[in-house]
Amino acid sequence: MIWLTGFIVAFAFFIQILMGFGGGLIAIPLLSLYLPIADAVTLIMLFQFMTGLAVIASRRDVDWKALKGLIPSSALGIAVGVLALRYINEDVVRLFLVIFIAIYLLKSVW
Repeated sequence: MIWLTGFIVAFAFFIQILMGFGGGLIAIPLLSLYLPIADAVTLIMLFQFMTGLAVIASRRDVDWKALKGLIPSSALGIAVGVLALRYINEDVVRLFLVIFIAIYLLKSVW
C-alpha cells in the first residue's frame, strides 16, 4: 500500500505542478478509497505545507496584501475542518465528499 500511496501523491502533485492547483482535489478522494479520510487529509496537508515552504524561495513574487486577507479565513476553515474530521462519523464525511465531487464535476461540465 505504501507504493500506491506514493504513486497517488506523486501523480496528484505532478498535476498540481502543471496546473498550479489540484493536488488535494486529486489525492484525497483516491487515498480515501483505502485510508481513513482523516489520515488522507493529514498526509496531503503535510505535502501542501511542504509545497508552501517552497514558495518562500519566490517570496518577492507573492502578493502579500492578498495573502493577508486569506489567512484569517484559512485558519478558520482549518479549525472547522479538523473538528469536523474528529467528531463527525467517517461515513458521513465520505458521503459529503462524494456529493461535493459530483456537484463540482456537474458544475465543470455545465
